[in-house]
Amino acid sequence: DWRSDHPGTDVAVDAAHAGKHLYVCGINSAVAASFEGLGVIDHLPNHIRYTTRLAALSAARDWIFENTTSPRESDASSPSGGPTAA
Repeated sequence: DWRSDHPGTDVAVDAAHAGKHLYVCGINSAVAASFEGLGVIDHLPNHIRYTTRLAALSAARDWIFENTTSPRESDASSPSGGPTAA
């Protein structure tokens, strides 16, 4: 594990190592060049980069809806239909 002087690089590397989904937006060419020099750009593939915050939030919302089941679809739902605790 390593830490840099650049919090953005720490977030990207930590998210990648933890298997988390990361959505980034507004990376200008100077920041992209800095990330490339630090080797962080490998953790920020093109499919997670968005021009606007709204586009990134929409992609995150879409991922949530595509990768979760509703309480009615889940066998583990509570009798009330709310989420269950494990």
